[in-house]
Amino acid sequence: MMMGSASCRVFIPELFRDSFSVVKNSLSSLGVVLENPLTKKITSWTDEGNQIELHPNEKGGVDFVEGVDNVQFWINAGEDVFVKWVRFEEGVEFCFFLNGVDRKFARQIISMLVDIVFDIYQSSYEEKTAFAIDFD
Repeated sequence: MMMGSASCRVFIPELFRDSFSVVKNSLSSLGVVLENPLTKKITSWTDEGNQIELHPNEKGGVDFVEGVDNVQFWINAGEDVFVKWVRFEEGVEFCFFLNGVDRKFARQIISMLVDIVFDIYQSSYEEKTAFAIDFD
């Protein structure tokens, strides 16, 4: 039996700038970076399927243009984790697409997301799904 594509969703009850920093710093602790190690570019995708380049700002963040709701984080020059988000009034839901990511490394990402939920925000959730694994 073939397993479907896996993705993980985590809800972070912060404004986008702060919640994105939590995601970026947590992935950084695993050695995952925003810039492609080979091209030195930060990339996103449009709804039409076109790759666009994003630019870092002086504070070490990224200047997201209106309508951008995803970014590629890089494990190495040829392996990435696609992350998409939806902003809500009470926080941001991030979806990490793990299709093509090495299983061992995917487990590290999942563990990192669980740590975010339990170690940082557990007391902030009220009758809400804070973390989920989905298979397509």
